[in-house]
Order: sequence, then structure tokens, then C-alpha cells
Amino acid sequence: RVGRYESWPESGPAAVENAFPDQYNDEYSRDIEPTKGALQDHYYYQLVNFVRQYKGARPIPTPSAAQTIDLNAGYDQWKTVEPYYGAYIGNTEHRDAPGYGDLVYTETSGRNDIIGAQVSRDAQYLYFLVECADNITSPADALWMNLYIDCNQENQGWNTFDFVVKNASEATMELQKFTAENDYTATEKVADVEYKVDGRYMTIKIAKSDLGITGDEYTVNFAWTDNVHDEGDYTKFSGDILDFYISGDVAPGGRFKFSYVVADEAGGSTDTDPTDTETTETPTEEPTTPAETQPVETPTQDVVDEPKSGCKSSVAAAAAVITAAAAAVAMKKKED
Repeated sequence: RVGRYESWPESGPAAVENAFPDQYNDEYSRDIEPTKGALQDHYYYQLVNFVRQYKGARPIPTPSAAQTIDLNAGYDQWKTVEPYYGAYIGNTEHRDAPGYGDLVYTETSGRNDIIGAQVSRDAQYLYFLVECADNITSPADALWMNLYIDCNQENQGWNTFDFVVKNASEATMELQKFTAENDYTATEKVADVEYKVDGRYMTIKIAKSDLGITGDEYTVNFAWTDNVHDEGDYTKFSGDILDFYISGDVAPGGRFKFSYVVADEAGGSTDTDPTDTETTETPTEEPTTPAETQPVETPTQDVVDEPKSGCKSSVAAAAAVITAAAAAVAMKKKED
């Protein structure tokens, strides 16, 4: 607990006179902010869970009709695709700030500012689009534009993610499956998948069969990252998910996930008329983030009942909050 000390610690180069130390170990910490160590971000996600139980949460929006995406046809075809998943804008600025004593905190890995995402589908494929604030950098960059996918809502894989898409070449990326629980290095290649960068937009095309998706009802949770790296080493990422809070950019933030829920569909490709597409309702509350990216978060454990076939779509609350803390962030697409 907080107390006044003439010096903290009592001696040494780090000693501070007239000090008020707090949270000096895990046992006496009363704060909820994420931290590396035993507490990690568990208390934060418990708070999120209990606030949602108390205040409620908006339902996850229903996706628009199935629509095949041409990787070479540009962004206009995405204007009829709902929902739009928004992310915070402007959180890739480099940091250089003094800390306690002689500590100085620096972080210069902010690169592609991820501001939104969308998903489309047809009978065979899922199409993942990510939008950045500016033109996306070269795929030759280290730790470039990774897509993490959870499509069975079970506590397996790496921090409940089943797949990661990374390692871009000129025209394809690798879809890799995590083969051991919470071991980021334990993966096997499933397939090469096509991708396309068009200015500040990027689309990845993945076969449903490669993700193990069958049937007409399924839930796919996902997250995008760019340039997340090990603490102190900008050249690699070894799998500490707490680094999602520190480096590069992550959408949605931390261990939240966007949630795409498909229920009761025939599964065919559809040409979508904008006048026939149901749009996501604009939030009625005053926004707490920029108006164009106001998030609406909903826990995935409350999505739908257990499906008749295909990917599972329920998970124990404790696992969702503490292990993966999955959430959906749905947006009304900003006007171009």
C-alpha cells in the first residue's frame, strides 16, 4: 500500500527522498493496468468482464450477404460489406519519455497505423481486409502485417489463436497453424495464401477448408498486428503476448479480438446491392474515441448457441476473459 518514506529505497543510486512508493510487488498491487510478470493483464480483463455483466453490451452485428472479392478490383467492392471493425487512430507515434529515476522509455517501432478491418466470404473463401491510415509499407519489412485467427473458440494454440498469416513474399503469405499450446514457435505450414496491397488497404484470401471451417454457421475471431517485437529486440517476436501492448500496432488492442459470426446461410457467392445491405447502426452514446472509429465491444462467449456444424462458437467465460479476452469491435464505416 502507499506510504510516505524519507527515502525509497533506503540507500543506493536509485534512492528517492520523500517517496510515496506503490505496487512494489504483485501481492500489494491494487492497479488493473497490464504489466509483465505474474499478474499480466488478467485483472484488466476481469474488470472488462464484470463491467459488461453490469452495464450490458451491444450485440455483435450480423454480417452482410456473402460476396466474392477480387483481389485486383480495388476497395470499392468492399463498400457494401458489413460490419466495419474500427481501431484506434494515431497510436503508432514513437515514444521517448523519462521514467522512474534514470530510466528512459523509448519505442520507435510504430509503422503501419491500423485503423480498421472487414471480412467477406463466399462458398469457398474468407477475405480479410485491413485498412491503415497511410499507404502500407513494403512486405520486405520485418514483422510485417500479421493476421491471427481463432476459428474454434477453444483454449488451444497460441493464446487461443489457431493460425497466423505471415512471411510475405511478392504475391503470397504463409498460413501457419499453431501446434502446441502457447508455444509461438511450434507451427506447421498449412498453405500459401494470396494477398494484395492497394495503397493503404491490404486483402488476404484464405480457403475455408484450410481453416477447418465447414457448414453454414461459424465464428471467426481475428486480430491484426504490425511490427510487434520482443522487448529490446526489434528484429524478432518470440511470443510474449504482453508485447502487443508495447510495440508496433495491434487491432483491436491487447488481447481483444474482432468477432465475425456467420449463422444460417446457404454459403454461396452473392452480388450485393447497396440498397439491400443491412448496415450497422451508429452508436447513440457520445464517442470516447475518434467519431469515425467508435468501438462497440461484445464478448464472444455471448455470441450464439452451439452451431449445428462447422466451427464452435462458445467458450467458458473465464477462458475468454483471462486467457484470450475475446471481444468484437463493430463500426459504421466512415464516409470516404
